[in-house]
Parts: sequence; structure tokens; C-alpha cells
Amino acid sequence: MLEDDQLIINEVLKGNVDYFAKIVMKYEQYAYKCAIILLKDHHSAKDVVNEAFMRAYRSLSTFKNENFKSYFLKIVYNCSYELLRKNKRLELKEVLENETYEYSEFEFEKLEGSEIIVTALQSLAIEDKTILMLKYYYDYDYEKIANFLKIKPATVGSRLFRAKERLKKALKDRGGYFEQ
Repeated sequence: MLEDDQLIINEVLKGNVDYFAKIVMKYEQYAYKCAIILLKDHHSAKDVVNEAFMRAYRSLSTFKNENFKSYFLKIVYNCSYELLRKNKRLELKEVLENETYEYSEFEFEKLEGSEIIVTALQSLAIEDKTILMLKYYYDYDYEKIANFLKIKPATVGSRLFRAKERLKKALKDRGGYFEQ
């Protein structure tokens, strides 16, 4: 998969720009799912996805043979964050320590279709949504999350626990269910 992306990128860099459509087709839904959860708005999510693809295309010459999926997700996240900040809808709050809840028995990807889950996720602060998505939807390990968010790996665990606790509360508030 990674080699396929690199081959496509190499073709685009050689001047075969039509190959970029393969990247778009491969990652469009992936980017939209990330953006819609962060932004809570279909039109804004679509705009962010388009902007992210334009930025990715313009920056391909500086792409350093890393994991394109991770690289692109960072662009989507940055575009989403910029839009939220621009619209002054970003809630920046201090995260409180609370490690009483574990929900490893759930697979985030299977839960994504549930309206209650999506609504609960959208009610969370962007920091909580992001860390939950990275861990349970994109299946990033702590090291990858730490690199993505530019935090220490030890911090990932505590933020993840707090985000899960907030998600649990949001689900209970919406009539969702959780067993400990």
C-alpha cells in the first residue's frame, strides 16, 4: 500500500498529473470522515478536503517518502483546525486527569455508523475528537499519535483516557450505553 502511494507520487512528480486522481480516490472518504467529525458541517468538511488535496498536491515535491496516509491526515487536521480557529468555534480547554474508564472492547470503526456515536464525538472538543480518531479509527499507536500531535508519548495515554471519559459521558447524556 505504501509502495503504491510512493509510485503514484513519483509519477505525479514526473509530470503525470492524472495520477493524482488515484490519490484523491483512495483518500477522499478517509479525509471526509476526519473533517466531518472535527467540523460538524458537511459543506465545511468538503471544503477542507478539497483544500487538503490542493495543499498535498502543491507540497508533493517536498514529500519525504514517509507514510502518505499519515502525512495527508495531518494536512486535513491542519486545514480543519485553521477553519475552526478562523470561525472562532474552537474550544480550547485544559484537560483534566481521569483514567477511570477503558473501552478497548469496542472497535471504533464499527461504531462510526451509529448516529449516537457520531453526535457524541462531535460534541467533544477538537483535542478529544482528534486523539480518539487517531487511536480508534486510524489505529495509530501511541508513538504515531505523539508525533502527529507533537506531544510526548506518555502524554498520549493520559489524554486518551480523559477523551474516552468525556466520550462516555457524552454517550450517556445522549442515551447511549456503556458497560464497565
